[in-house]
Amino acid sequence: MASQLTTWALALVLAVVLPRYLGPRAVGELQLATTVWTIVFSVVAFGSEMMLTKEIARRPQQAARRLCTVILLRLIFFVGGCLAVSLYIGAVTADSVQVSLFVILGMAQPLLLTANVLQAALQGFQRMQSIAVATVISKALYTLMALLAVIAGFNVKWVAVATVIGNAAHLCALTVCLFPVVRANWRWGFSIRTARWSIVASAPFLASALLVIAYQETSVIVIAMVLDAQAVGWFSVARTLTATLLFIPAILMTAVYPAAAKRHLEGAQVLPALAARSVKLMLLCAMPIALGVAVTAEPIVSLLYGDKFLPSGAVLMVLGLSLIATYQTIVLAFLLAAVDRQATWVTIQAVALPVKILLDLALVWSCQNFLENGAVGAAVSIAVSEVAIAVAGMRLLPKGTLSRADAGYGARVVFAAVTMAAAVWLVRDASLLFAVLAGVVVYIGMVAVMRAADPEDVALMKSVISRTASRASLRRRVSE
Repeated sequence: MASQLTTWALALVLAVVLPRYLGPRAVGELQLATTVWTIVFSVVAFGSEMMLTKEIARRPQQAARRLCTVILLRLIFFVGGCLAVSLYIGAVTADSVQVSLFVILGMAQPLLLTANVLQAALQGFQRMQSIAVATVISKALYTLMALLAVIAGFNVKWVAVATVIGNAAHLCALTVCLFPVVRANWRWGFSIRTARWSIVASAPFLASALLVIAYQETSVIVIAMVLDAQAVGWFSVARTLTATLLFIPAILMTAVYPAAAKRHLEGAQVLPALAARSVKLMLLCAMPIALGVAVTAEPIVSLLYGDKFLPSGAVLMVLGLSLIATYQTIVLAFLLAAVDRQATWVTIQAVALPVKILLDLALVWSCQNFLENGAVGAAVSIAVSEVAIAVAGMRLLPKGTLSRADAGYGARVVFAAVTMAAAVWLVRDASLLFAVLAGVVVYIGMVAVMRAADPEDVALMKSVISRTASRASLRRRVSE
């Protein structure tokens, strides 16, 4: 838990400081390069991360022989990825700074591709503390170097250089953590048979990853195509702020996913009970966060970024509301993968993707012409996609997973959150800090009075926190 909060704090610091120093255009150029490489990474990684985590959790004795082959396979695919990025750069009008960002961030990809495999293995072994330590080290180094670069007056290219160094540190830390675990069975070399099996087994995960990236990242591509880098910057800062709020479902599913996959293999019916608790718990957490962000979006943007980013306020408001659905889609994706139903989840995303692309094109153009803020259209497109996929995902749950009692529970949570939002709205102009504190007090009070916190949901979160804390304690004792 401490590591998750540390990582969240570091990400928040960067989300606040970098835009103030760089400005919307530089932020937009950095985001565009990052988006293109993110799409390429998803293809090159071929969905092997979740496949490795699940297979290692089920058959840990076979882990070592698969890791080397998967890493080499990714690096081979990376060559094709570089060619694709080169073609994209040639097809668009890019200045020298934009081209430099593509090249520098490209240098980080082999490091990231390798580190991602090692992290998947550690997650399969349920070595969450090792992942946490490596992540904190790399994020802290990247944050420090990026902050020093912009404060010293260097341009956005040096922020990209800090990304490369941070990824190198992450890879080194993960190697140190994983090697003692797999050393006895480690095998160097490349197995055609293992490579073929890995590609086939990862195919559903690849399709899912590509669809997720597509409906998230195509918004940036469309904004850059229809508008310019400055508009991408306005959209980017709002999306980055909301992304820092996704650590709660990440904490829950990082702890639950390997154990759920293993119990399903043993024949246990884990989905109904676990899904009900997870969905309700995420609603309890998401509602106050989403409504709180929505009602304070404009004051937050004004305080953090100043007048250059004022159009980001409306974008943040819409993306804040979308967190209600986003929390649920994260949970549902992991739960369905744990019980081998990822193919059905992929089908839902595949159906939603064309609608998302059409919405991006239509809403960015419309909002630019009618509201003079095309970035808002991209935010609305993301929100609609998240809601549609969450609703479809709920329908995949076994019949009876959610009952009428759960509907009443949801109504109480929503009422408590709406009451909180009204209180925050009334005092937000007086003091943003006071508004946040008032919101926390009102929401906790309403939840307590209305008994909106289900004891089973609270027990699940306590269990996750306890497991994380116990691993941290064990790690410290071993190191001593």
